[in-house]
Amino acid sequence: MLALTQHLQHNFECIFVSHSFNEMLQKELLNLKVTYIEVPFIDYPAPDSRLPEDEVPFDMDKIICKGDLVVLDGYWFGYYFQSATQSKGAKVAVIDDMGDRRFHADAIINPTPGLMHLYTSISIPVYNGFDYIFLRSPFFDIPLPKNHHRNGLFICLGATDFQNITSIILQQLIRFKSYFSEAHILVPNPDTADELTLKIQHDPKFSFHYQLNASEIIAILDHCDKAIVSSSTIALEVISRNIKPLIGYYTANQTYLYDALCKSDFATGLGKFESKKHLTQDLELYLQNEHTFTRPLLPSNNHRLIECFNQILSS
Repeated sequence: MLALTQHLQHNFECIFVSHSFNEMLQKELLNLKVTYIEVPFIDYPAPDSRLPEDEVPFDMDKIICKGDLVVLDGYWFGYYFQSATQSKGAKVAVIDDMGDRRFHADAIINPTPGLMHLYTSISIPVYNGFDYIFLRSPFFDIPLPKNHHRNGLFICLGATDFQNITSIILQQLIRFKSYFSEAHILVPNPDTADELTLKIQHDPKFSFHYQLNASEIIAILDHCDKAIVSSSTIALEVISRNIKPLIGYYTANQTYLYDALCKSDFATGLGKFESKKHLTQDLELYLQNEHTFTRPLLPSNNHRLIECFNQILSS
């Protein structure tokens, strides 16, 4: 949602609402001069195991005004929360990545291309495809490197990596480090970095990073020609720097982006992380070659996204 805020803030007055704000997010929002409001944290089941009665309680009574446009992450905020938002007289746009649920919204935005067939029974507008992608602004604004030697490896398997796949992959990469000049691993916190550093015995080829902003990630990516990432926004950010990543997925909602990127040859598929029996073979096959594109693959500006939000507000 930070990326979307960056794109919209010059055209709309934005208010960012969340259950938690880490230091980096607060800093980014302060730099954008965007108002942010923290509401009480509620611990409730993840969508894959959630029942209708588990729906997160509506907590924005004092925030929403009639005529506002509220943008909700459809993975977490379902039908009943959307309905409560509309009952306040607000427009609702849902960022969706599955297309398998009920909606109580004015529009759906799904940047993963080729998924209009998921919404054939829905009567509200659906904005689908890379024209509506919302990466963080620097991924559009900073020019791609030209005639620049790239031989590094970038790894980021998400904020949680609850199956410890990063550690498993690193143990394999020790055997294949002749295929890259340096490896940069993005982890969620310093404790994870310390733990993984011990795993690879302080090998200087491996560097660990956490809480990097977009420009810092770009500075690393532009020295890399390979990347191993989860099927999420980070995969699109890697592709925007003209790197064809090796991607895997954890959960069902990640499979749509996974399939779309693999079918369009924007990425190489590793499959579901927890079920990989041939990880060593797949890693070596990927690392043996350079994986950079020679042409821009994603839109270079966000005008279609701005048009989309203007249309929702005027509907």
